[in-house]
Amino acid sequence: MAGEAPRIRVEWGTDDAGLGAVLRAALAVLDGGGRIRLVGAGQAADIVHTVGVTAATGPRGAWDGGANGANGAAHRVHTLSAVPLRPARTVPGWWWGRRQRRRVGASATWLAHGRVAAQLLVASGAVPGEQIHWLPIVAPLACHADGPVDRAEVRARLGVPPGVVLALTCTSLGAPDAACGWERFLAADHRDVMTLRCALPGAPAMRPPDASDASDASDASGARWDAAPGAPTFPELLAAADLFVADQGELTAANPGVAAVAAGVPVIAVTTDSTAELVRSGRNGFVVPPDAGAVAEAVHACAAGELPHARTPRATAGSRPDPVLEELARGLLRAYHCALIHHGGRHAVGRATASAFAAGPDPVPAG
Repeated sequence: MAGEAPRIRVEWGTDDAGLGAVLRAALAVLDGGGRIRLVGAGQAADIVHTVGVTAATGPRGAWDGGANGANGAAHRVHTLSAVPLRPARTVPGWWWGRRQRRRVGASATWLAHGRVAAQLLVASGAVPGEQIHWLPIVAPLACHADGPVDRAEVRARLGVPPGVVLALTCTSLGAPDAACGWERFLAADHRDVMTLRCALPGAPAMRPPDASDASDASDASGARWDAAPGAPTFPELLAAADLFVADQGELTAANPGVAAVAAGVPVIAVTTDSTAELVRSGRNGFVVPPDAGAVAEAVHACAAGELPHARTPRATAGSRPDPVLEELARGLLRAYHCALIHHGGRHAVGRATASAFAAGPDPVPAG
């Protein structure tokens, strides 16, 4: 690469929901290959890349240029970790777009994960189309196993009887029932489906309650799950599962459903979940409206064998998400290129940095 690698300073927010670890890994690929140079706080940078809500925002939300004014003439690149949706809406509310514009500023280059999220950002009025770049939806690194997983052993540990379909879903520890209303729509006598609610990857693992716990008696086919040391990890749960239900209400950048798709686990995704973008309905799962009855019907369809192909073997350590990280790194490099060349606005770009990007980004090195 001719010229000097652009200096990138990243300001990490508190709402990345697992995205931070994946972005760090992708940035390390670029930094290690000499495509960018990561710099620390207080050092001069060509680009300041913020992820989520960070301390670089001022009291009214607008970007204040960073601590001690160290950003200087750096260009702004901003990643959103989630785009909120409501089941009855197709576009985020104008109020949300207006707030994001005010917080980020008019001249920033925006990054969203997934084509749909990028389109919604433009439709909401948050950002002009030429300033938005979409990157792949990624799985948190905690979704991937470091070695092979014994599916039969995990199912035995979970107490899944032979012939029973295990449906896995992720939910927050604070609201174990809110994301799983579809369970109540499963027939009470439908004993060949067992549902399991686990923590989001990176949160503590979960276990079934004692049989004496009747706090969730209205839930016909699932149970409240609590954190427990030694319980199966998410990669183990994914290996044991026959299907994964992605039923969140916003388009998130890091989504455990991505790991399910990559592992060949059939996925039922509601249209307000970012995993829906990866599901080919009727082939590797079903895409349904964000309605509990519709999700339950799709679960029954999977249990009845209506998908053409059975679950594929669980991915092992040899298929960790290196291709995804490389694709993410390429997307970051393209966004930095556009920020420096096309969205410089009032600021001049240094000759060495501009020269480095004159022909566009080169392939990301494999190492």
